[in-house]
Amino acid sequence: AGNPNLADAHTIAPQFVRTGNVLTLRYRMQRSDLSYRVLTNTVLQDQPWTTTGVIQTPDPDTAAEGTLIEASATLDGNRRFLQLEVIEP
Repeated sequence: AGNPNLADAHTIAPQFVRTGNVLTLRYRMQRSDLSYRVLTNTVLQDQPWTTTGVIQTPDPDTAAEGTLIEASATLDGNRRFLQLEVIEP
């Protein structure tokens, strides 16, 4: 397990990939005691981030530690942003 006072971005290793009209965020789920979710938005200000339209495969709630997770959202002509949120219980 990592140090809770230091960022673990190097072990999560997030990568963004665009294939056609799908934007994907790939990350490695490092700890099963944390919750991982990916949020999306089409603007950076004035609108709340949401999980609506984001599909994570496999489900990070049931995946084993070290699993590579892919979170994808369809691009609908607008800009699309993805954000990884890691929540400590």
